Amino acid sequence: MKLFPFLAACAGIAVFMSAARGEEAVPPLTARELVFSVDNMDTTVDPRKDFHRYASGTWLKTAVRPERLPSISPFDYMGEHLNAQMKVALAKVAADAPKAKTGSTEQLVGDFFAAFMDRDRIDSLGMAPIQPELERIAAISNLAEFASYAGRYEIITGDFLLLAAGPGQDRIDNSRMMTAVAPGSLALEFPVVYSSPDGTPVREAYRAGIRDSLIIAGFEPQRAKTIADTFLRIETAVFAAQLSPTEKADPHNTYHPMALADLQASLPGFDLTALFRSLGVAAPDEVILMNARYPQALKQILTDNSLDDLKDYATWAVIRKFLSVLPAKMNEAWNPLNQALYGSTEIAPRDEAAIFIMRKNMGHPLSEVYVGNFFTGETREKASEMIGRIKAVFTERLKDNAWLTKPTLAQAQDKLEKLSFAVGYPDAWIDYSMVDIRRDDAFGNLMRLQEAINLKEQKSISRPPHRDGFANSDATLPVIINAAYNPQINGFEVPSAILQPPAFEPEQDAAIRYCKLGAVIGHEMTHGFDSNGRNFDAKGNMRDWWTAGDTAAFQREAEKLVAQANAFEVLPGLTLNGAQTVTENMADVGGITLAYEALRHYLAEHPDENKPIDGLTPDQRCFIAWAQLWTSQEAEQSIRRTVAADNHPPNAYRVTAPLQHVDGFYAAFGIKEGDPMWLAPEKRIKAW
Repeated sequence: MKLFPFLAACAGIAVFMSAARGEEAVPPLTARELVFSVDNMDTTVDPRKDFHRYASGTWLKTAVRPERLPSISPFDYMGEHLNAQMKVALAKVAADAPKAKTGSTEQLVGDFFAAFMDRDRIDSLGMAPIQPELERIAAISNLAEFASYAGRYEIITGDFLLLAAGPGQDRIDNSRMMTAVAPGSLALEFPVVYSSPDGTPVREAYRAGIRDSLIIAGFEPQRAKTIADTFLRIETAVFAAQLSPTEKADPHNTYHPMALADLQASLPGFDLTALFRSLGVAAPDEVILMNARYPQALKQILTDNSLDDLKDYATWAVIRKFLSVLPAKMNEAWNPLNQALYGSTEIAPRDEAAIFIMRKNMGHPLSEVYVGNFFTGETREKASEMIGRIKAVFTERLKDNAWLTKPTLAQAQDKLEKLSFAVGYPDAWIDYSMVDIRRDDAFGNLMRLQEAINLKEQKSISRPPHRDGFANSDATLPVIINAAYNPQINGFEVPSAILQPPAFEPEQDAAIRYCKLGAVIGHEMTHGFDSNGRNFDAKGNMRDWWTAGDTAAFQREAEKLVAQANAFEVLPGLTLNGAQTVTENMADVGGITLAYEALRHYLAEHPDENKPIDGLTPDQRCFIAWAQLWTSQEAEQSIRRTVAADNHPPNAYRVTAPLQHVDGFYAAFGIKEGDPMWLAPEKRIKAW
């Protein structure tokens, strides 16, 4: 329910996981899953012409993407491996839970999983568990009561009904808490559904999914159609007022202090005090508006729709949030939309759905199970040692920086010195023992769990700022294959789940270690100094610490990345949006640059390792390792979704585009002017 999530997105990568309890039950990944291997290369291809095919051509020709997966890549394979690990661990925990102490991790995780997996019981109960909530919505008699229900909805789902409100650290002064207000949630992450006109296949498949799901649930067909039409109409209006991905990339666009009284004046009838009362907190005097144009849009939505329309909107909103613990047949209605959006109608196995739901709602207990079964202190130490080396290289590069003036450079050095990192898992796990988890109540478990955690979070507004480590359910839980930098703490976290092959293989040579995991580490460090992160100082406060001349110099460097991405055709007629992806592209360049230089330092200290392997020099293996890490096969629907809404570019771009800014890449493969892989020196970025 965080309204101020990590502001800089992250890369993903992994470290080798030494055998721990449970690992023997899950076969390790191999070259077929893009663990580094020269067998994945196609040495008949000239690396100066097509480095992607040279580095991964044999794999690209032989790998087959299962229809159920929108893409296959090292990270997708890692996701499959992680699911296999968790299935083993959860089956054991569920079997042992009846003997575990009430409130313990084993009891909470085991009984939640057992109840969620009891599909026969869930189906037999039908819509009965959610009926009291539907009756609560039906009883709403005015707009003020609807606002009150919006608060309740936020508490019981962790999602947002038309308007979001929640606590967070203030960006200008992160020593104090503030209340953020943001647009309501969207059910789908596919802009094409909302931007397409009525009648287009993808939009009508979405409408039909809602309607048919409601009919299966027992709603009369005409009533189901009315709710579906209303929900899609209102959700489309919410989408139209959203900031674009490019706008969101600038943190100033999501920080607008405003008196609550002024916000209330713009929303007549929608009682904000009632909303906060339902959240369990007092209404604040001031809020931070995260989208300045949204209040006007919300006012129009409230004007254009009757109270009955809003109640219909809330009806489907709450049903969809609990679909996983309602009758299974309701999911069958979504096959046409799944085909249109993902290219597949295959539904994830029930145990994988359980893992997803638990990750979103009880991430720390789930992660504690993962760490206890599949992670070791040795892995943590090896990753931490590499991070220290790469940070040291970054520090030396800053000392030699020639394009920043002394005042800005001094603050950049201070920021890098104070940059923190954590590896694997938190020093203390979040306590969930207060939640009543029962072995026979899947619906109630999910609602009680969300209610307890969200109420606790709302009440944090009255306390000094406190941040739980590895707690972002979208980015940094130990059980997530990811890594993320957070500008408000000037630090990054590397979760346990990413510390396994293919991303980090300590048994491999230094080139593979540094130019996979090491490059991701450098990526996260660079996020502190990219187009977004540079807006925050060493303490994590949003502050302009740049001189005007240095800002202009930075923008000139960033524009090189924008131009490079704008010229890249992902699919016929579809090019990247350079402004949308500039932060990730800068982090990729910084990541491989720092990793490559750290590798050179390491080899200077270990000259016995500075030798060819399989006929390839360490420099060559470094850049091939990077390329294999980002190699993938991806469905067209997935690529278009990434281009439309993600600040990360598709993998096909990440394979080679960052390498073109590293001088060592050209030397390693003899790439010269006129070669397809050549990027003119004046177009190469040298920011960090």
